[in-house]
Amino acid sequence: MLRPIGAHNVTRTISRFIYSAALLFALTSLLVSPASAQKWNRYGPGTRSQASAIYDSSTNQMIVFGGQHAPTNVDFHDTWVVKNVISSGSTANN
Repeated sequence: MLRPIGAHNVTRTISRFIYSAALLFALTSLLVSPASAQKWNRYGPGTRSQASAIYDSSTNQMIVFGGQHAPTNVDFHDTWVVKNVISSGSTANN
């Protein structure tokens, strides 16, 4: 089981998870965990709820679209692409 490290003051609601044998993704903030590492790495975008997310195995990318800023209910209309998902060098770009 993965255990959080550090301060966690953001409520995560309506989260999205994407799983592969090598990684687990949790989305409100974009958190990536190599299965063997037992820790989460944080990437952009910032905290959000109700975002859509898919993993494209042919390009080894995770694509995140939209969502909502939970405290203010402001809608996001952005798209983020996480490249090199199944590796230690993941990067997030919008």
